[in-house]
Amino acid sequence: MPKEAEKFEKDFRAAATQKKIKATTVAEGQKLKKLMTNWLETTWKIEDMVSDGVQKARIAGNSGSKAADFVSETGVTKPLKEWYAAVKKHHKNVDGFQAFCNDAQEFHDELDKRIKAVEK
Repeated sequence: MPKEAEKFEKDFRAAATQKKIKATTVAEGQKLKKLMTNWLETTWKIEDMVSDGVQKARIAGNSGSKAADFVSETGVTKPLKEWYAAVKKHHKNVDGFQAFCNDAQEFHDELDKRIKAVEK
């Protein structure tokens, strides 16, 4: 088994493996999580702007009962477009975080399997 241990050590020190390690650190995950959380908060603020626009439209006399009834209101149109863009970006951030998690799990499983082989 010493050959397996030597091979594992050599592969572990290889540039490709070190790159994977650096790309899947807890710090990278925390960075992505913070980015997602910040963008989610931004999205909520924009959603509040849409809600405020709807409330102002109601006060101005719009008696609509569906979202479509308020789309043409000036106080709703711009925040709604911003909200759609924010939601789209948030989903992109979530997809990026999910890809990071999948890569990290795959790399962890690969290392775990190789470590068990070396330990035998």
